[in-house]
Amino acid sequence: MTEKGFSLIDGGQAAAEFDWIHVTEIVAYRRDPEGEDLLCLGFRAAASRNYVEVDEETDGYSKLLAAMYEAFPAISRDWWQDIAQPLGTNRETIYGMAMSEENEEPAASKYLKSLSLQKKQSRLRRRLLLVMLSAAVVFGIILGLLSARSSGGWLVIVGCAIQFIVSTAVLRRIKSAALTLVLFAVSYWLAAFLCR
Repeated sequence: MTEKGFSLIDGGQAAAEFDWIHVTEIVAYRRDPEGEDLLCLGFRAAASRNYVEVDEETDGYSKLLAAMYEAFPAISRDWWQDIAQPLGTNRETIYGMAMSEENEEPAASKYLKSLSLQKKQSRLRRRLLLVMLSAAVVFGIILGLLSARSSGGWLVIVGCAIQFIVSTAVLRRIKSAALTLVLFAVSYWLAAFLCR
């Protein structure tokens, strides 16, 4: 037993070391080596798909059970009864979530990936907004120049409508679309004013 978990010793050296905080799953099962049934526990850490096995004949097994019950009080103390019976279940997850096709990836890893995806989406939205703001300025200047050369006050109304519709469709946010509309209008009036 270690201060924060346990270690398995093989040939005088630590073969595996676990901190309780890193254990994501504990499975109990029955193994039949050479005709004897052995109760086994498999411990899996967050970043691993492999289990470290401890059977009831391992030195310190009872100390390990006591420490396990203390670290994980929700584990039922009679988990072994179903597994020990010949007709009982052969394998049972007694702590954590069983690894399957659906949840192969640890939850922490999925959370970090979702954060990374959210950051990428946020960066993409900012870039898209910058492009739309730039387009609004250019569109406003072009229509302002056209309006100054002709007496078409209707160009500002058409331009505003087009700019707002496109911005809303692309950015999908009214505030961002309104900002592009304001930039369009300012650049339109500025270009029209400077050309007169």
